[in-house]
Amino acid sequence: MTGDGPVFCPFHDNRRTPAGSVYRDEAGVWRYKCHNPECGASGDYLDLRARRKGVPLKDVLPGREESDSSKIYRTPGEVRRSVPGRITGEYSYRTAGGELSFVRFRYEPGPGGREKGFVSYRPVPGGYVRGEPPAPRVLYNLAAVVSSPKVVVAEGEKCVDVLRSFGIPATCSTDGSGAPRRSNWAPLAGKEVVIWPDADAPGTHYAEEVTAILHELDPPCRVRMVPRS
Repeated sequence: MTGDGPVFCPFHDNRRTPAGSVYRDEAGVWRYKCHNPECGASGDYLDLRARRKGVPLKDVLPGREESDSSKIYRTPGEVRRSVPGRITGEYSYRTAGGELSFVRFRYEPGPGGREKGFVSYRPVPGGYVRGEPPAPRVLYNLAAVVSSPKVVVAEGEKCVDVLRSFGIPATCSTDGSGAPRRSNWAPLAGKEVVIWPDADAPGTHYAEEVTAILHELDPPCRVRMVPRS
């Protein structure tokens, strides 16, 4: 195999150290691999497209992706029936005024043998289509955090919902730990923010990236971190 790299990985926001490489395998197919153990993205362009969109590989095969991305699901029931697995979470992302921006589903099993997968749908005239709106996207539970001077940033909607059940104003960005810069953090400007990431390496990376984003806001946030224990 011959390589061409290194390149920056499109699946996480580390822009300090290129972690990816592009190479041609023995069959002559161009492939990509991220050598960061916290990411591990790999495959041909279809594998990468499916990972980027958070959908099964079959949904990006030639001739299928166009039909699926343009198909209108008329009702929320049709949307749920089209999720490619058993739904284990349903998360509505809304504007500060309560307007639905998109709905993100967690399902099991995930694509490519993974434990879980995620797929999103956004409203359009006449129903819903698969996919999220263009970046930057709204934060989760936005309406509850815009009016609070103190906010907890967790890693993932499931954690946010647990904190909400205790009356704690909490939020997170979509797409997990690898893409915080694809969300709009401006509503948190000037707030006191506590970051509570997962206790693992991707969680640490997410916390560092979010901290950097919050310090860039005008006015910047006062950021604290929940210590690992």
